[in-house]
Amino acid sequence: MKHNHIGNMELELPKALEAERGLCSIVLNYPEPSMLVCSEKGFQTSDIYDPQCRMIVETVFQICASNKSTDIRVVYERVREANLDIEFFELSELYTVCAIASTLPDFIDIVKTTAKRRASMIVLHQASSDIVSKPLEETICGLIGNLEAINNELIPQKASDMKTLLMEATQRYETGDDQSMRIKTGT
Repeated sequence: MKHNHIGNMELELPKALEAERGLCSIVLNYPEPSMLVCSEKGFQTSDIYDPQCRMIVETVFQICASNKSTDIRVVYERVREANLDIEFFELSELYTVCAIASTLPDFIDIVKTTAKRRASMIVLHQASSDIVSKPLEETICGLIGNLEAINNELIPQKASDMKTLLMEATQRYETGDDQSMRIKTGT
């Protein structure tokens, strides 16, 4: 864990895998609210690196989406059907890792940031091999495009910003000041 000092208090920030286990624990304890928060934050289960945690979260969300019971026994059977090698005690331990729902957004942020950092490392590794085989300009353009895509995933546009943009576009259209969206015919 990383240590930060605030005044006389020492805070420990969880590592990525600890955050993934915490996120998994919260999802197991609070499936419906967790699914809502994950959706609002644009969180994808593919951002979870640990295969066991990823499979459990995916399974809980699938069960929850079909309005079925997310009881530990049901989750356990579904996870076992998906060929995840897990013992019942391991799943029950995950329930107790972190049952504090209010920490879910923080865990989501840590997991997403780490996933994007891993993706950036893969892109940079690919670019280092492309430098040898491709023209430099093509390599740099590809690298910039990939890194911008990753950055856009890290900081997606907020829903309220989209609403404001749509309202402004509608107002421009109503007042006749929306030349950018009209097809120019040259006449």
